[in-house]
Amino acid sequence: MTDLATNQISVTTSAGDRIVTLNVFPALEGFELDRRYRTDYKVQPDRHVRREYTLAVLSHAECNGASLATPDHINASLESWKNVEAVFQAVLNFNGVDLELEEEKARWFEYAGSELAATFIATTTQLMGPFLTTLEEPTSNG
Repeated sequence: MTDLATNQISVTTSAGDRIVTLNVFPALEGFELDRRYRTDYKVQPDRHVRREYTLAVLSHAECNGASLATPDHINASLESWKNVEAVFQAVLNFNGVDLELEEEKARWFEYAGSELAATFIATTTQLMGPFLTTLEEPTSNG
């Protein structure tokens, strides 16, 4: 559960509930991490690039006063992949990253609409071509 007023999230581990503090991205790094979410995480096939991005995001969270900047500290503090995912998403959400990519979805529908219109016109022209040539031919009296 994320409390944006206090910038903290609680995760359950075998040692009990742990409080993770979420930090604000510095301006330039935040700009870069926001842009990279689309390419370095959502659609990246290379797991090493995704992991690098995950570590960059998690480094903006702290558990027991230490940054979650190393795999060892992340594993020891969060214990489960579900906790890693919860903290990862909480850090991005806390920093205003569009996790659902609503802006991209809107652009995609705009792009799809223009592609659909262009395809419709090209196909219609192709289908109507033979018909139009028959209209231009003189009729034969038979």
